[in-house]
Amino acid sequence: MQKILLIDDYPLVFDILEEYHALEENGIDNKTACSMLRQRYWQELEDTDDGDIVWIALAIAQAGSSASDETLRQKALYAIENRLHDDELPAELARAFKQAAKLVNRADNAHRKEHRKARSYRPEWRVGDTFAHLLSHPLTSRAELEGWYVLFRKTGEYTDVKQKTHQLGYLSLCPPEKLPHKKEELEALGYLRVMPAGSASWEYLVQIEVQSKKAERELQFEYLGSFPDAAKPPDEVLRKPEVSMPFFTGIDKQTGCPSYEDHICRIFTRNGASSRQQ
Repeated sequence: MQKILLIDDYPLVFDILEEYHALEENGIDNKTACSMLRQRYWQELEDTDDGDIVWIALAIAQAGSSASDETLRQKALYAIENRLHDDELPAELARAFKQAAKLVNRADNAHRKEHRKARSYRPEWRVGDTFAHLLSHPLTSRAELEGWYVLFRKTGEYTDVKQKTHQLGYLSLCPPEKLPHKKEELEALGYLRVMPAGSASWEYLVQIEVQSKKAERELQFEYLGSFPDAAKPPDEVLRKPEVSMPFFTGIDKQTGCPSYEDHICRIFTRNGASSRQQ
């Protein structure tokens, strides 16, 4: 398999190829997939340097599609030509951009399919790893969570029928003065109730599908510590991990916050948290 050289210097290329292929696997046509990715990477497209890379990556991704976008292809080739006219461009990068031009013009999509098989992204999280994120969504005021953190503690993972790995874990809500440094402090916070599961019992487990480095960055997680032995919620009802609550990735364009913040505020307002947090 021919390696896509630009990935070494521009991880953004890998992220876009990864996400395009995921959309393609789910039956999304080329025009819609490219449109969705342009919306997702709107911030990068507004950047002079990153914008070129987005166009190039999208054009590589769509190469060989029966409904490829000629305007997109031309944008990519124009961006490549501009890079190659830079007299200070290192020889290795020049070789990578020349290869990209050939990939953009390919009549088949084997490079995309083989690329996906060869490099499936997976975050390097261990069971017990706990991450914090400072909530800033406008809904935090209504939910009385202004200045609070959401914590995610990984409890496991599973691989679905499409061989995609999903991270499983619990959520906790925490004021800044109570960020935990040991498991007892984490346990004292309690856990966010995700969904009612009958009389006096709840579902707590959430799942995150992190398809790329970009998706992981967009979570805006700060590593807090590892608490593999922390207790589970005592009133939890366990279901199959496949039906656990999805924890959404991506950035909300209107607020600039991670998409999951809106979801967390609404869930907390509706369900509250386990008794230790109330």
